[in-house]
Amino acid sequence: MSEKFRVVASDLCVQGHFAGYPLVPGAYLLGKIHAYLLGRFPASPVIEIRKVKFIAPVLPGQLVSINVDDQRWPRLSVRLSHDEGRVLEASVVLATE
Repeated sequence: MSEKFRVVASDLCVQGHFAGYPLVPGAYLLGKIHAYLLGRFPASPVIEIRKVKFIAPVLPGQLVSINVDDQRWPRLSVRLSHDEGRVLEASVVLATE
């Protein structure tokens, strides 16, 4: 199961980040992952996001996919990607009760 999102250039998170070359902030991307996981696993809140690797920038207007591998529950592998490839990889630990 995956989810897609797009950040537009007028979004507040992009303003001033960076002048002349707007980028979607990494903190915003991590927030999107956190919100997605809360929605998908409401009984298992996020304990930790670790081993975050930012691979490529996300530009306003790009369609980003959130993909989760939960085969090692409660440790998840999360990957963000867009048409040009991978954007971010992270390991996430969820609570188990």
